[in-house]
Amino acid sequence: MTNNVVQLHKDAPQDAPTLTQDAQDALTETIIDVVANAEPRPVDPPSEAPPGGTWIAERQAYLAEAPPVVPTFLRNAAEFVDAARWTVSYYAHVTAFHSFRAPVYLARLLLRSPRGSGRLVVRWGKWVADTEARPVEAKAAASADIEAWLSLSREKSRRVRPRRIASLVVATSTGITTLVSAFMVPGWTLTAALTAAALAGLNGTKGSKPLITRYVATNILRKLDSTEVFEALAAIGIEGKKGKRGVEFASEVMRDGPGWRAEVDLPPGVEATAVLERRSALAAAMRRPISTVWPEADRTAHPGRLVLWVASRDPAKAGRKLWPLMKQGQADVYEPLPYGFDPRGNLVEITLMYSNLLVGGIPGSGKTSCALAIVLGVALDPTAGLWIFELKGS
Repeated sequence: MTNNVVQLHKDAPQDAPTLTQDAQDALTETIIDVVANAEPRPVDPPSEAPPGGTWIAERQAYLAEAPPVVPTFLRNAAEFVDAARWTVSYYAHVTAFHSFRAPVYLARLLLRSPRGSGRLVVRWGKWVADTEARPVEAKAAASADIEAWLSLSREKSRRVRPRRIASLVVATSTGITTLVSAFMVPGWTLTAALTAAALAGLNGTKGSKPLITRYVATNILRKLDSTEVFEALAAIGIEGKKGKRGVEFASEVMRDGPGWRAEVDLPPGVEATAVLERRSALAAAMRRPISTVWPEADRTAHPGRLVLWVASRDPAKAGRKLWPLMKQGQADVYEPLPYGFDPRGNLVEITLMYSNLLVGGIPGSGKTSCALAIVLGVALDPTAGLWIFELKGS
């Protein structure tokens, strides 16, 4: 037991009248704080959780994991524009790709039309002759059941007669219409004939040979998912210790330009720079080219927020984009100058005014190209003067 005694003396002013003994005793307080078997006490207010299984508990559980009302790509204008531009470009490419090959598809259909027409004629003949009922008739005849056989024969006649009449009418009217149209409107007749032959060719497919040309992209990688991110981070040693929180996703894995974006909260105490330093190991764990894996820290959140961007195709194998000032244009050194493009295809700009730039790298890393982009950008400003000192001697 611990006794803490504190005496507080409240002295009266000197010019105050003399107090009695009882009054002086009242001005002196003795506070005794006795703490026995001191234990830690919770400092957070108790959370009042509703009983499990109630309607309120179910609604709270839903609200805790409920998706945002407005999707993320609609809340970010730039992201929405990129997604819309990508969608339009994708379907425009697919449409142009197959439109250019439409004559090839038509030729394939015409080549398959004889086989398809034969199949249609055979199917039509079976329908008119009602061949589906033949096994039942044969079974009735084999069992010598005269009543059953006669009943089936009458039912077949009732079904087959209208089909034969309809087939004769359709064949006669089609033949007459085709013959007349061939003399009256030969262009329309030829178009209709080609269309009918192409439709018949749809039934002339042989085996699994496809009709439409399919583009097999060998440089397009698989889609990024949460399981791959979890396993890759665990492979490089970024995972929660036993009994502690591990890797958590700050938002869903989403499409971001020519790739996928995953926002991850690393375990407590782990900074995103730890992943940046092990980018090569992360790419190896994901079994992807290192040029497609780009981790970065989200400085707007906290040091433990990792933004992992994975390209859908290798940027090193993609076509190069032209410098915005390559063919025409005028620059202003007081404004940002176009410098290059990042792995996502976004334009990177630099500001030279009131700043310095130092470029270093091993031979062949692109230092000359970097200097050319900067110097040529300044050269396109008619108000700027260039003082160039080439100290290499080459």
